[in-house]
Amino acid sequence: MGSITGRVGGAIGGMDLVCEVSEGRYSGRIGGTFQGRDIRLELSADGRQLSGRVGGDLIGWDVQASIEGNCLHGRVGGDILGWTAEIKGGAGEFRGRWGGEVIGYDLRLYWDHASGRFFGRIGGDTFGHNVELRFDPDVPPLVVAFLAGMTYNVYRETRSRGN
Repeated sequence: MGSITGRVGGAIGGMDLVCEVSEGRYSGRIGGTFQGRDIRLELSADGRQLSGRVGGDLIGWDVQASIEGNCLHGRVGGDILGWTAEIKGGAGEFRGRWGGEVIGYDLRLYWDHASGRFFGRIGGDTFGHNVELRFDPDVPPLVVAFLAGMTYNVYRETRSRGN
């Protein structure tokens, strides 16, 4: 059992992440009651597949990702309206890309397992958001990086679409 909690963005213009982890299941919420999405994900027993849904049954995105060592490659959403997630790293650092080369954003994230701190930046220096999360030692840092990227994605989508 464990948890992931914190914020992507500032007090204004950001979103909270609250996620409980139990037996490979990740459940919680990105954002608030009205502007946000539920988290319902599962990490396979061998730790190589992350799947599930972020959002509700009607408005939300399916998640399918594979994990190989310190690399995650996945898809959030469908073929038409969806994003690719690529995250690579290790030794306390993750870098990656969410979305495509033109419409997407970079992830520069760092973590300290001893303190349970996860921090960094998603998006550019001007238009991006800071990341400040806490996680329990039993939670794989690569999944924390994915959820940080997902939180920024929810922020961008709910703000641009107004839902």
